Amino acid sequence: GDPADSVEDTIERIASQAVPIQIRKLRTYAQEHAAAMSEAGGGSYHDLPAAVARLIEAGQAAPRCVCQGVLRRTLLSLRIQGLRYGAVICDLCNESIEVASSYLWTCSNGGNTVMHATAFDICDGCFQRQLEG
Repeated sequence: GDPADSVEDTIERIASQAVPIQIRKLRTYAQEHAAAMSEAGGGSYHDLPAAVARLIEAGQAAPRCVCQGVLRRTLLSLRIQGLRYGAVICDLCNESIEVASSYLWTCSNGGNTVMHATAFDICDGCFQRQLEG
């Protein structure tokens, strides 16, 4: 077959294997940081992504990507600067993140790892759901 097909298949296979590992990493992070997240969220679990972002700003450990990179929360409008397209796909739910004012979590390693050939992005909705367990 076409070598490009096998490369694409390999990228897809690795990506599909990375998802359950990433979910486990987020749930472990939530267990290890439950008290701090509750405090940062004012005792509420309503907006866990914002609470975790506040923890990171205060010097707490950031959640880790499946590749061991650091997950950072950013605005979509900042994430897509310099890209040819105006949307990013969430690597957990495969939904397009299109609203420029949306936040997402992106890996500090971008596409510079075999674990994800393109950047690893998680929408705030998936981040919230996984932290809730």
